[in-house]
Amino acid sequence: MSISFSTGAGLIIVGTILLLLIVPGVIELIGAFLNRPSPSVWRLSTKLAFAVSGVALIIIGLTITFKIEISETSVTPTSTIPISTFTPTSTVIVILESTITPTLVLTPTPTAWPLGYQTSTDPKPLCTITVNDFQESGIQDAKRLQFNIMGQDGYCGWIVPLNDYNATSKTSVTFWIRGEKGGEQYEVGLKDIKTLPGHEPKVSKTASPDWTQVFIPLNSFENQDLASLENFSLNFEDGSGTIYVSQLIFTP
Repeated sequence: MSISFSTGAGLIIVGTILLLLIVPGVIELIGAFLNRPSPSVWRLSTKLAFAVSGVALIIIGLTITFKIEISETSVTPTSTIPISTFTPTSTVIVILESTITPTLVLTPTPTAWPLGYQTSTDPKPLCTITVNDFQESGIQDAKRLQFNIMGQDGYCGWIVPLNDYNATSKTSVTFWIRGEKGGEQYEVGLKDIKTLPGHEPKVSKTASPDWTQVFIPLNSFENQDLASLENFSLNFEDGSGTIYVSQLIFTP
């Protein structure tokens, strides 16, 4: 900046000197105007040359000085533009992270089988069984099973159709049950479509007077094709009583 400024100032000074050189000519002109002639120092052409050159040099000097000053001022970094302005802020990082939504895998809720009224009895008959709806606080879709064995070899059962259900992806069958008094004996049966009625494997259980969730592994029912199940059953072969059943579910 100092060299450019000196150049512009030098031009201004030179121009000023050229203008001063024509001062005697100006005095001569003023004397002629006042009828006081003075000796001629410069020719008119010389005066014009000095005048034009002086004015031109002054203008150029001022232009150079002015432009250099504005240009250097405009490119000088100021403290109002900090380098940290271009650094991502924590707010931006949070927004970017929040846009990445994790993939959620939802586990389906097991659905209970609808409990109907289908029953089976011996051909004599030596057993009777009745099935009714049952309502109790906190218990949904329950059934009341009332059975009575009246003679030797009598049997009867309550059946839930499974409609050729494929349970190969399941590991157990579960249900809620309680006895009217407790101690009621029953058997849990699981039959595929190929097994003859009454010949399906059964698991013996005893009812509690309180609601109890029973889990039975499916491999407890031997020689049954889990890919094509026909029905689930509760069977009675002795005594009489009342039990309550709810929420029959096949679980993974």
